[in-house]
Amino acid sequence: MASSETSEKPHLISAVELVGAGGYDKLRIKKTSYRAPNPNEVVIRVKFAGLNFADLMRR
Repeated sequence: MASSETSEKPHLISAVELVGAGGYDKLRIKKTSYRAPNPNEVVIRVKFAGLNFADLMRR
């Protein structure tokens, strides 16, 4: 399905960054520059996301 929103890309995006081994205290939300996808990659716009506590403890 084609999208009419492909012409406008955000310059900054939010990302969750893992800064070391440990629990949720090692996760940081940061702003980073948008990077166009490489061949065989896609961009997925996420409006809401969550992290499960059990998943954090297993990593």
